[in-house]
Amino acid sequence: MAQSSMSRLQVHKKQSRKGFKFFLSLIIIVIILIGIVVFFPSLNNTWRSVSGNDTPADHAVKTQIVKRLKAEKTGNAQKDQLIDRGTSVLNKTKMSTIMQAATEKQKAANLLQKTTAIPPQRAQTIVNAVFSDPQLTSTRQAIAQGDWYQAYQDYEKLSDQQKQTLVQLYNGR
Repeated sequence: MAQSSMSRLQVHKKQSRKGFKFFLSLIIIVIILIGIVVFFPSLNNTWRSVSGNDTPADHAVKTQIVKRLKAEKTGNAQKDQLIDRGTSVLNKTKMSTIMQAATEKQKAANLLQKTTAIPPQRAQTIVNAVFSDPQLTSTRQAIAQGDWYQAYQDYEKLSDQQKQTLVQLYNGR
């Protein structure tokens, strides 16, 4: 009788190990697929074109941007409200729309106006500054191509002064 209980226990352990191995394999495959989509923009762009929606890589990028923005909260009600609004708008805006805005000044100005409610003249001033700054060209082109990894690397290379200049432009200073 004791032997029968032991053999059932061994069978149960083998089955649970198989389930764990299957689950672990599935997670690894999903991670590899997401990595391929993130690091191979053409595949990601094809997926976006076919589906018409954001891809898993797009969602991952948006999630990281939202985390970084929320980390910028200071307790200042006005600033925190702007950050909350910005993250909300980002989550509602398709990446394909953002990519198109990175290719054309007019599309960028329209998107900026639509999502921030700033006056058209100020939106155009900001867009002109972004499109004419050679240090932002690489970042803008990476966004236009859906190359999120390159866009991130380019953004990280921007100096704090350049980032501050963009914020000042937005604030109308």
